Amino acid sequence: MSEVRVIRSNNGAGRDDKTVYIDNTPNIGDISGEVFLTNIEQAIDECRGLLNQGYRLTSFWTDQDKGVEFVLRPNPNKIKKL
Repeated sequence: MSEVRVIRSNNGAGRDDKTVYIDNTPNIGDISGEVFLTNIEQAIDECRGLLNQGYRLTSFWTDQDKGVEFVLRPNPNKIKKL
C-alpha cells in the first residue's frame, strides 16, 4: 500500500532539507485511483506546511520504480525558529 512520508535530510552543509515522498506501491482494490489522488493531496498539504515554516520547493521528480518526490530546502530569510 502506498504512503506519504516526510524525510529529513542533512546535506552536510548545515542545511536541514526535507523530502516529501509518495511511494508508488499499488493499492490493491483501488480501481478508481482515489487512494492515489488522496496521497497526492496529502503530499501537497505536507509541502504547504513546510512552505509556511519557511521552506521553499526546489525540485520534484517522478520515477516509475520509486514514486514521486518533492525536495524542499530552507529559505534562509524566512525560516521560523521553533
